[in-house]
Amino acid sequence: GRFTPGDFAILNNPPALTMQDLDTVDVILVWTNNSFTNSVEIGDTLKQFVDQGGGVVIATYAFSTPWALAGAIFDPNYSPFLPSATQGVGGSINLAAIPQPGHPIFDNIAIDPVYWWNTNYSNPPLNTGGTLLASDYSGNRVVAENPAGDVVGIVCYPDNLGSGNAETRMMFANALYHVGNLLPSWITPIPLNDTVPPGDSSIVNIQFNSCDTALGPGIHYSEIIITSNDPLSPVDTIPVILTIYGEVTTTLSDTCFD
Repeated sequence: GRFTPGDFAILNNPPALTMQDLDTVDVILVWTNNSFTNSVEIGDTLKQFVDQGGGVVIATYAFSTPWALAGAIFDPNYSPFLPSATQGVGGSINLAAIPQPGHPIFDNIAIDPVYWWNTNYSNPPLNTGGTLLASDYSGNRVVAENPAGDVVGIVCYPDNLGSGNAETRMMFANALYHVGNLLPSWITPIPLNDTVPPGDSSIVNIQFNSCDTALGPGIHYSEIIITSNDPLSPVDTIPVILTIYGEVTTTLSDTCFD
């Protein structure tokens, strides 16, 4: 429910990938069911995309050799996982053991996300700077992020999301929002952008919409990332928590109908 079909543009096994191909893109979900045509070039472009403010989610089988992604996206502090040999992996994420229960990737998720057993999955090691966010009940690493939070690795196969549970689909949607610094619809900063003279300050009001149709009762997590040209603090992250009590009640006004 966080995206519509019109939000996506699909590049199916592109022979090459350049920054021009990504001019109108904020976030990329990359995965494979075969070898990449040019894994090094694609990985190099993804790193460049991240360096210019984009967000990337890398999923199965991009971490499984011999089909893995390659190139500069696996430099330290970019992809949180490194490719590794295939092995039979599958099951569900152990929510009770995640080290950061309030992480935005797990917002609106109360049941263990399920993923599917396959001998071509992998249990990828963490890259330099990678932080593990979730493992399965066998201890296999499933979700991790880089230090900047703009690259996330998920060892699940996106083509099977339709046959999994809703929690896994929500986890992928949350990850895309997270790496792209896309604010959920229940948060509205006013103003969204501002110019602050040296030595001055600016007040930004944050409006919460608890009536958002995507929300239900419970605790909802997100974060506001403030970027600026301040050399001492170019990026500041502010955690946001919204708690909704009770059941949602929907009413319709007669004036809504002709």
